Amino acid sequence: MFKFRVSLKFHVSGCKFPLFSLVVPLTLLFGCSKPQQIGAGYSLSKSEDTFGNRPLTSLHFRGSNIWPAVLSGSEQSFHDGTFVFLAPVPGRAGDFETAMSPQLFAIRESGPAVLISERIYGQPMKRELPWSVENFVPSAAGLSVDIGLTQAGGSKARINRLVTWSEIERWLQEADTASVTNATPLAPYRILLFNAANAPRAQTNSLPLKGLDPLSR
Repeated sequence: MFKFRVSLKFHVSGCKFPLFSLVVPLTLLFGCSKPQQIGAGYSLSKSEDTFGNRPLTSLHFRGSNIWPAVLSGSEQSFHDGTFVFLAPVPGRAGDFETAMSPQLFAIRESGPAVLISERIYGQPMKRELPWSVENFVPSAAGLSVDIGLTQAGGSKARINRLVTWSEIERWLQEADTASVTNATPLAPYRILLFNAANAPRAQTNSLPLKGLDPLSR
């Protein structure tokens, strides 16, 4: 008597399952979530990993995984080819910079992504007095961004900043000529350079913009 072993791959909504029979458990069919399509070419796929007990998704562009860990981002944060998302900062050791995370990034096509929250807040990330982005709300005019920071003496504070889509577009263009690429094992990203001309702008950006409802403080 001859025995045959069949090894097949079964695809359901972008998920791949090994099969050793032609019977597929229904739990596999219903347990696979469909990727969230965003704009032209982007999609977010559910990840098994978490950050601070918050679920993560991975960002794909035309089928290629370009960012492994996204906390939030949606069709509303996609504007004119640019996708803005909240994510933990990749570290040089293949982990995350937990104390300074999460931060806001912007990306066009396959990237690399550009760290934009430093410009929104007006200060570079610091381990000594860490700050991070707590939340952001997109609209047709731009973004309303909540930032949590640690002040001298250890006290905590929360501020709000507003930024327009045109400013984000200008930063992405600037990144092509005035940025440093941080090539981490998880994903490369660009850090914009700071100078006396650009830092104060984000510090004073607290007036309401048309189409944005700043959070009360």
